[in-house]
Amino acid sequence: MAFRFDTTLFDTIHQWNSTVLHVKNPSEGQKDPILRSESLRLTVIDSCWMTKNPPLVAAVFVPLGYENDWAFCTPAGFAKLMTKFYGISRLILVANLTEGNPKHYRFDEVSEGLEGAADKIRATLTEFIPVTLRNAEYKIPFLKHNDSLVFRSNISNLIEPASALGDFSIHEEVTKINGEFEARKVLRFKNTDNWIHRAAKIKALIRKSRKGVDLHDKINYGKLNFKVDNVNLVPLCEAMLNGLRPISILLEKKERRCLCLGGNGAVLTSFLANQLKFVVVLVEINIGLFEALQVDFNVKNIYCFNLNWRNIIKQGVAEPSPSSVAGKHLAIFRKEFSLFYVIMVDLNEADSFSLTGQCAPPRELIQVNMLEKIKVMIEDNGVVVFHVNPPDYQFYADFLTNLIDVFGKVRKIMLTENNLVVIAIKSRRNVSSIPAPSKAPATAPSTERKVFLIR
Repeated sequence: MAFRFDTTLFDTIHQWNSTVLHVKNPSEGQKDPILRSESLRLTVIDSCWMTKNPPLVAAVFVPLGYENDWAFCTPAGFAKLMTKFYGISRLILVANLTEGNPKHYRFDEVSEGLEGAADKIRATLTEFIPVTLRNAEYKIPFLKHNDSLVFRSNISNLIEPASALGDFSIHEEVTKINGEFEARKVLRFKNTDNWIHRAAKIKALIRKSRKGVDLHDKINYGKLNFKVDNVNLVPLCEAMLNGLRPISILLEKKERRCLCLGGNGAVLTSFLANQLKFVVVLVEINIGLFEALQVDFNVKNIYCFNLNWRNIIKQGVAEPSPSSVAGKHLAIFRKEFSLFYVIMVDLNEADSFSLTGQCAPPRELIQVNMLEKIKVMIEDNGVVVFHVNPPDYQFYADFLTNLIDVFGKVRKIMLTENNLVVIAIKSRRNVSSIPAPSKAPATAPSTERKVFLIR
């Protein structure tokens, strides 16, 4: 197999340029733990930032099993890598050639053989360094890509778009951070790269006996099944659940009503319905997404309406025909439900200005007139809980300003720098701040309320 290419293309750094080519494996005929395929895929990525003079060139072995992962195959993935390895002028990715993604893959950390593989491929890579370095006996350093992922199982990898956001995939993933294992089921839309739209904790069970088992380094994943954990929540859901604390005075109500706008919050609403006995209404326009959530994330015992959230808050969009399924859903919703004690908003939209390609909530929803319409649907002393992933600081500042103007009482829970939960409280009178967990209530709560708070 002949490999021909014009190496003059790589004589200089071309800002924010990437080139993919194939080269012969220098270990052909040998059993190398790193360089396994007959030919190798090289991806030469030039930085979008001002490069150093002289430029700094480095290489990375693509971890086994990640050859076709978005992080090593897409422009967004390249951008994240160049941010991770900031200061590198040119990064060369060395990957084995594989077809598709395996249904199940264990990502064992390979440490032995890295140095030997680097020595074998380094001579080939010298053709792809800038001309200013070729006469300086430049030895390309190999950087290490650290990742906490140790296992991934492909549950659903849809080819046809199942929602307005396009096709999505569902995986069971096990990570190891600081020696601790965590298993999650995650849903990602492919056109938003690595953005996780929904996640739930899962428990490992021995396939034959169905008994729970703790994960460890030498466990055989082929003998395990995973089951959604209906009690323990991922951090985002925990933070949104914490938004209920300001309404502790309402917890003794026999019918606690909650409206969830967006299927992203389906796992949390299922928890509210099954663990805390809320009457939960979920509104999601993408029927394919909701069906996947029901099957793969065990979402149950909630009222589901396949509707546009804009119709729910009467935001002047065309309403579905009364004879259509959506029209009938809307009529039932307006007849049966009006006011809620809790509204959960976990909506997002594509946003080209965001590093993740997403914005949550949608820009139109943070406007004053929209927030006022949401406020009308809340009982006095009720709360609206937003998942917020701002594309920029101005969005964040405008959203908080508008929330304070409309609701007055606003709290926030920071998860990461660009990921937070914001809680707006509707009140005709002063409402106390969110109580600290360590403080005892002023009066003894009822038995039902004690059980609720413990849960």
